[in-house]
Amino acid sequence: MPWIQLGRPQQLFVAQAADVILYQKSKRTKSQSSWQPLMTFSDHQGDVSNFLITEGQLVTCGMDKSIRTWSLKTGLCDDLYLGHSSDVHSVDCFGEVIVTGSRDKTVKVQCPNLCFDYCEVLLLRTVLEPSAVSYTCIYFKAC
Repeated sequence: MPWIQLGRPQQLFVAQAADVILYQKSKRTKSQSSWQPLMTFSDHQGDVSNFLITEGQLVTCGMDKSIRTWSLKTGLCDDLYLGHSSDVHSVDCFGEVIVTGSRDKTVKVQCPNLCFDYCEVLLLRTVLEPSAVSYTCIYFKAC
């Protein structure tokens, strides 16, 4: 199933297999419009499982255990982050900090312009209480 996200007005990002394709809406006539591929972000070695658009860049994660950042101006891969030992399924950003979650039961915090490459958060277990509310115990590994 493709992952999709709207970009600026008239733009749609779609993850299809190992690529993320940027489509631009264009008008054919007054009553018809179509979506045309504008740029393809392609370098993952497995399916892209999630992505987000932030501050002029696209951030992707995938089944190849990697996280990549891309320039929205050039379409080129700016950075490659490795460190997970299994598929990466979630990604989020705040400023220059990139947080990813993987099937390897870890969360990694990538800080490209700080004094360390990443911190690791080990997800120890999920505990189900009688009320069926779950919470996760975490342990922060030293950076």
